[in-house]
Amino acid sequence: MIVFAVVLYRMRWADSATLRSLGACLSTLPGLDWRILLLDNSGPGYASPLALAESGRLDVQVFASNLGLASAYNHALAYSRARGADCLVTLDQDSEITPDYLQALAGAQARLTGRTVALCPTVVSNGRVVSPFRMNAAGLPRYGAGPGALSAINSFSAYAVDYLAQAGGFDEFYWLDGLDFAVYAAIQRAGYCVEMLDCTVQHALSLVSGGVGLGRMVNLMAYEAAFLFEYCRPLQIGGGVARLLARAVRPYRHGLPYAAIAPVLRAVLKGARQGWRRRASSKAKGGPRCA
Repeated sequence: MIVFAVVLYRMRWADSATLRSLGACLSTLPGLDWRILLLDNSGPGYASPLALAESGRLDVQVFASNLGLASAYNHALAYSRARGADCLVTLDQDSEITPDYLQALAGAQARLTGRTVALCPTVVSNGRVVSPFRMNAAGLPRYGAGPGALSAINSFSAYAVDYLAQAGGFDEFYWLDGLDFAVYAAIQRAGYCVEMLDCTVQHALSLVSGGVGLGRMVNLMAYEAAFLFEYCRPLQIGGGVARLLARAVRPYRHGLPYAAIAPVLRAVLKGARQGWRRRASSKAKGGPRCA
């Protein structure tokens, strides 16, 4: 069984591109064993009728406040284990599910055994490939297929439920941003593999489209910096920090005023300290540190 976990925030259910496209495409694969868990971080007031409800395979969990992605996905992991699912697909509210994606996923599901624990398609946002990616020796991402260990964004990623349970689920320190980096770094450092699905999908990624508010940018920069200092090698940290600083001093590219530079830079410093402390704590406990 495949469980599709869809996380919404401040969006009416019927307005989610993910839920609309997922419902339409699942009807074209009658032989697929699936369930959908809708995880609403908006609190009460955003519910709206869904045709999916008629399938009898939709469950809904509404949270009183925004728990972010990691906690919601951990609820989905528990749900998946309780129902004996083999595969958990993580989605957010702005993903366009296609028949090609579901067919590729259905055909590749059996590969989630042994050392392969995650599957990901090619994801395009605003005309750019944004996933999968590989971080090179200088800490800079290289997008698309190629040699080296693959990482991917949260949405459209499919994981082996057994692996996630063994790994302790999703790290709730990276409650919203940086989660995809941390999940795939953990896969890599544990010696497991990620394979690509033979399909391309569309996703509205806010950082690419430019629609990022100051609060979200501060959070994003802090947790990307934390990831660098917790998981990466020294040269990768240097290159990654340079990339973050270049983003910070050009806030206009994301629709932010120049006054945003100071709080964004403070966020990078705060994240770096947090990541370094987590790295030191892991080292003291004898745990693995670097991706």
